[in-house]
Amino acid sequence: MTAETKSLTITLTGRAPVKIAKAEWPILAEAKWWDNQYESQANRTARLVVRQHEDGRAIVYGITTSQWQGESGARGGELFEAGASISDALYRVAESVGIDQGLVERCIADLPAEDLTKSPEPRPTNPDLSFTPIDVGFDLRRHGMVAVVPATTRSVAYDVVGERRIVAGDLPTIRRALEEAGYTVEVRS
Repeated sequence: MTAETKSLTITLTGRAPVKIAKAEWPILAEAKWWDNQYESQANRTARLVVRQHEDGRAIVYGITTSQWQGESGARGGELFEAGASISDALYRVAESVGIDQGLVERCIADLPAEDLTKSPEPRPTNPDLSFTPIDVGFDLRRHGMVAVVPATTRSVAYDVVGERRIVAGDLPTIRRALEEAGYTVEVRS
């Protein structure tokens, strides 16, 4: 295998391309379309791809090609942090490169299924950490202070309009809930 096939440069929308190692960013979902019986004989093609790194970051990109005189293809994509909506990114990328929504739906259908057969873990009543004003002594958000979350944290209590809530799960889930509640979050190892 040559170095050329081990890496891939991906065109992104509105920013510089990124170069990735294919082995570190495997394809999570993909959908293709072409206007002929065989892809190799097509005059027009479209492709949507989702790649995801083990740390949760993802890249969604789309490519269209045309062999017709006066037509050109397009390339675009988005790189985003763990926890962002892959489905929303697929719609945005498809629109930016002129891909039909039907192909977006096929790519979404190719994503790994959410497993609903497992019973959810019970919600903790005694979280690892609390950022509620009653526990901290003041509201971090009102004082512009950062909520520092240790990397080992699995549950956090926080405030939403005077109501104590607990979020449990992985760090991206915890970070997302805290940021949606207005906290500035920093994760530390």
